[in-house]
Amino acid sequence: MSKYIFISCLCIFLIGCASKETTCEFYEGFAFYMKNEHRIEIAKKPATIYYLMPLSGCEPCVASNLEMLASIPKSDSLLIIFVGISEMQQYNDEAATLKKQHNYVEDIDRNIYSYETDFGKPLLIHIDKKNCYYYEEITDLEVEDAKIYLEKHHE
Repeated sequence: MSKYIFISCLCIFLIGCASKETTCEFYEGFAFYMKNEHRIEIAKKPATIYYLMPLSGCEPCVASNLEMLASIPKSDSLLIIFVGISEMQQYNDEAATLKKQHNYVEDIDRNIYSYETDFGKPLLIHIDKKNCYYYEEITDLEVEDAKIYLEKHHE
């Protein structure tokens, strides 16, 4: 009986001490994409927030994300990845304005879809070398949460 209690306590202790580090299921696919398509080795970069922004998609989603990104001050730790081009000139113009304000790369041919990244909607990824702090697909209802995260964590 006491052996059972000791083993149970030990298990609880070990579980409580387990790392709480966020894992990014698609880190390897994203790192491979960034290296192959943009010549960026994310494992060698300091803390960076990557915001993958599809320019084609549902109008309210594209509009709300572009508007949110326009409200974020320039930061060396934020890199916007514009994916594709929009059929609506207004969104291309807004993206052009953002390109003057932020660090960015483009994936006009949408090559990201060839990699295992879980990319569909806008995607916010916060990585420092090989440590992934945040990896979240931004739905229409989460744009404000993304803004808060960006304001809190960009430098």
